[in-house]
Parts: sequence; structure tokens; C-alpha cells
Amino acid sequence: YTATNFLYRYIASTGKWQVHLGGQNLTGGNAVVRCIRIAPSNSQVLYTSSDNGKVYMTTDAGAHFTEIDEGKFYSIISIAINPHNPYSIYVSGSGPRGRHVWYCADTRTPHWWNITGTGAHALPNLYAMCVGCSPLDPLNTIFVGTQYGLFYTLDGGQNWYPASRTSALPNVWVYNMRFTEGTAKYKGHLFLTLSTYGRGIWQADLTGSSDKF
Repeated sequence: YTATNFLYRYIASTGKWQVHLGGQNLTGGNAVVRCIRIAPSNSQVLYTSSDNGKVYMTTDAGAHFTEIDEGKFYSIISIAINPHNPYSIYVSGSGPRGRHVWYCADTRTPHWWNITGTGAHALPNLYAMCVGCSPLDPLNTIFVGTQYGLFYTLDGGQNWYPASRTSALPNVWVYNMRFTEGTAKYKGHLFLTLSTYGRGIWQADLTGSSDKF
């Protein structure tokens, strides 16, 4: 898949692109799609987000789309899907008042919850460039990459902490993250890998004896 303000799909067996899936403009104008995510547990369920705050869902691989953002967002840069539930998702991005990370428990009847927290352990008012939920505990353990390092929560967004306080990870822009399963002697381990601006790629073993980067 790739996108402009429409979604496109390449079919390897034919060597051709399917264009403008569903005939749906996914930004409502000339803005661009910033993120495409396919549900790990159901490849028919896809989500897109745009730099003008639109979030769309399809449950039939692009034949039909539904807008699910409720008009709440400014710019959505990243989407994370619960690996065990294709209708449970997180989104992150930029916008006013520090409300940069949101959760929807069931996108079929969308209602969004701001999970940036409150008080001393709220997520700082920073652009949330990427969001990810741990496959080990997707409803509670969430990571957010910002313009000032990585933050995490262990209670679904009530309290946030900087990853740099317990590791060597620098406070730099974190642009993307991926969870991957280990192989060979690391079989059964879960790794979180981050890409940063100017400081390379970092990785932590989330199931080993240490979760430090």
C-alpha cells in the first residue's frame, strides 16, 4: 500500500497498481495521508491518518471506508493497532493543548479518549511522532516517540515516564518504532526498535533481564 490523499495497492501477481481504493479521498482535500496501518490479526482491516486530522477505517481491504476521527484531531502522524484486536487502536500527532495521544476501544462505534495523563506524570506537551502498544500488554504498556525522546506508560496513559531516565537513550527526535520477535537464542523475546533523528537506531529487549536501550 501507498497513498497520496487516496490509497493505492500493488498486486504482485499482476504487476499492477489498484488506484483510488474505494474512490475515497482520505483527507477530504489536498492534504496527504501520513500513516497506513494494517491490523495484524485481520488484514482486511486497515487504517489511514492524515496531516489534517482525518482518520479512516476499512474492514474490507479498501472497498469501503468510514471516517472515525469525530473531528477531534489536528494532525495524526502515527497509528498503533492492538495486535489481538483489530478494532482497538491508538493515534498520535501534533496539535494544541498537549492532547497528542488518543485511544479508541472499538473503532466500529468510535469514541476517543485523550490518554496524555494529568499532573506531574502527564506526557509533556511535545509532538508525538510515533506510538506503539506492547504486544505483551497492549492495553496498558504504550510507548510514544516525541521530539524530546521516548516516553512510556504502564497503566494505559495515566502516568508517563521518560525512557531516558533508566537507559542510555538520548533525548532526541524519535521518528518510528517497531516491535519484533527474537530468533535463535533470543526466541521468545520481544524487542522494541526505534529510529531517531541524527542518533541512529536503538533497541531494547522488553522480555529480557533488562529493558534498557
